[in-house]
Amino acid sequence: MEKIEVKEKELREDGAYVFHHPPKFLWEKGVLPKMSWTDYTLYVHVPFCRDICTFCTFERKKLEKGSLSQFMNSVIKEIDIVLQKSDFSKSKPRAVYLGGGTASLLSVSDLEILINKIKTSFNIGDEIEFTLECEPGTKQAADFKKLVKIGVNRVSIGFQAFQNEILKSMNRMHTIEQSIKMFGDARDAGIENMHIDLMFGLPGQVMSDWKFSIDQAIILAPTHFSLYPLIVFESELLDRKMTNKPELEMPPSEVIHQMREYAQQQLALHGYEQYSLTEYCKKGYECKYVISNWNGSDYLGFGPAAYSRNKNYLWENHVLHHLYNSDVANGNLPFNKMFKMNTSDICIRDIAMGICLLDVPLKPILNKVGVLDPIVKQRLLELEREGHIILSDQSIKLRKTSQRYATHVMKQIIGDS
Repeated sequence: MEKIEVKEKELREDGAYVFHHPPKFLWEKGVLPKMSWTDYTLYVHVPFCRDICTFCTFERKKLEKGSLSQFMNSVIKEIDIVLQKSDFSKSKPRAVYLGGGTASLLSVSDLEILINKIKTSFNIGDEIEFTLECEPGTKQAADFKKLVKIGVNRVSIGFQAFQNEILKSMNRMHTIEQSIKMFGDARDAGIENMHIDLMFGLPGQVMSDWKFSIDQAIILAPTHFSLYPLIVFESELLDRKMTNKPELEMPPSEVIHQMREYAQQQLALHGYEQYSLTEYCKKGYECKYVISNWNGSDYLGFGPAAYSRNKNYLWENHVLHHLYNSDVANGNLPFNKMFKMNTSDICIRDIAMGICLLDVPLKPILNKVGVLDPIVKQRLLELEREGHIILSDQSIKLRKTSQRYATHVMKQIIGDS
């Protein structure tokens, strides 16, 4: 098929992928029907941090005295409320992820209470992928030995960079030495499935910094990597900081592209397979939780600002903690807004977000919606003519050369670029 040339300057190269569709401004107050949960993943959002990182846009707040005890009381009650209002008789979760914020700020005793509550409530065995997201410096060797005994079998550590000056510029509360120590402590405790987060395109970061971070991380031999391009959202903390400090410049887009390419090459050389725009793993270590976020699966979220999906329903818990705590205390589901998708919404969402996994199988989507939405089909044909995707009756594949333009591709699919 003839390829249509598109000027690169017109294509979005940033990492602001489509994280939600339909867009949040269309979500409304409403009443959720009784849900039946079978094949799904489970997420708990622990929305507290020791300090606020300049790059972060997730729901989070600085840790205050009493915050964690209030959170524990509320999230345990929320689990009980959900159990009462939904059907879990055929519950078969694929993975559990404790994230944030900073999930590792919870004490080991609180984590034991929470994990035992989850395992007994949702029919979870020891074989299920169970991830704890950790900030370096918040857990020690003895803690990981206890965590293994209560069911944690995967640890995600937010290294972000191997340069202390870069970590400091991002308001990270840890050093690279603490990152390396935490990694070793967790692995020595018997946790084989180890994950490392790294970021590229950071203000002040040069190519040699990125190469060093990648090379040193590979030496540690984790089973899984996430490599995130920095996203600077208007009026967020980092945007304000860069406005006040002009010397904090992001690398040029071409350098950011070279950073991505270097990581892809080096990780491939060392046996890591790329299975999403940001994820790389040793064979067989794909993160089930990550995949479920992008492939149209159901997922159940607990905690302030947590998201959930069940079939054609989407909803979000209250972001404001006092509203979340109040609803739970009164025995109500603490969700803020919801959206009931029609078949067109599902088709667009599952294809656009599925692009993040590089290869979108069409059969699961067609099983939900019947036939491909003709408007979506036309948009896909246009993207194929532009040379961004490979379209067949079985799947939609994002070309490797267009990974840098994934945001453009996603936005084109939803008709919002």
